[in-house]
Amino acid sequence: MQFVHVLNPWRLEFDFARGVIFVKKRNWHLISVDETIVPFRQIRRLEIDTHVFGASLKVKVFGSGEVCARYLSKRAVRKIKEEVLNHNELNKSSIVIS
Repeated sequence: MQFVHVLNPWRLEFDFARGVIFVKKRNWHLISVDETIVPFRQIRRLEIDTHVFGASLKVKVFGSGEVCARYLSKRAVRKIKEEVLNHNELNKSSIVIS
C-alpha cells in the first residue's frame, strides 16, 4: 500500500508481505530521494498528528529514535491506521503495534 501526493515530498509505503515500512523523502533539488526502511519488529509506536490541513505520521523505532512523514492527507492517515489495526488483528505473531 503506497500513499503518494504530487506536491508532497514524502512517500510512505507499508509492505505487509515483507513486514517493512518505506519512508521516502524527495530532496529540495528534486533529483535524489532519501529512503528509510523500518521492519515491523523494530517499531515501538506510531504517532498520528492531525492538523487543520493534513496530518503527520511518526514511527518510533527501537534504538534509533523516530522516522517522520509529514504533510500527508488525513484520508491516507486514516487508511494507514485501519490497515495497521487490521494487520494486528489478523497476524498476532507479527504485531506492528503492541
